[in-house]
Amino acid sequence: MPCETVKIGDSYAIVCSRGRRRKTCLYCSREHEFLCDFPVGKTKGGKTKTCDRPLCRKHSLKGVSEGVDFCREHYPIAKAAYERRMAAFKND
Repeated sequence: MPCETVKIGDSYAIVCSRGRRRKTCLYCSREHEFLCDFPVGKTKGGKTKTCDRPLCRKHSLKGVSEGVDFCREHYPIAKAAYERRMAAFKND
């Protein structure tokens, strides 16, 4: 069990653990690189809460905006919403 010394203010603490657990992709065993950004509600503070399913590069579906990623369940919903918005914008 590896241990490390951590400075907290003017004091030091020794923290021992089995190491940081790595989240794996929801769909495979690769280490995750992205989290699903689909909005699923609001936090108590009023901020947008997102799905946050862990995704690897292979299973991350990119949104239109830079840095927006979706899981395979939420991608079709987000794409349909985007297409509706663009159609409404085009008709104005």
